[in-house]
Amino acid sequence: MNWQTASPAALAAVQKIIDAVRKDTNYVPREHKTIGGMWTVDTWKLDCVTLQLMDEGYTNVIIAGSVTVAMRYAGGQNELSFEHGAEPALIELARIVEINEKARRQ
Repeated sequence: MNWQTASPAALAAVQKIIDAVRKDTNYVPREHKTIGGMWTVDTWKLDCVTLQLMDEGYTNVIIAGSVTVAMRYAGGQNELSFEHGAEPALIELARIVEINEKARRQ
């Protein structure tokens, strides 16, 4: 993975997505307690967005359409690695998730 320091805008986008998706009602029960005997993976799904929490909580993965991004906390900072998409697509995804979240509350 190509890890890079996360910009404030990217961090805000990731946090908006996590806040919207990571709710008990969106939790997807696991089939296994571990992957490879060491990493637990918890998954939440809301609409087309999947959020996975791995590595004892140090890595989040967001998968949605043309965006796949991992965020980890390492060396005292948050880092991102894009498998698909880039920061502008992540920010747009957060905007769409936020709009849909507001519509659900009405």
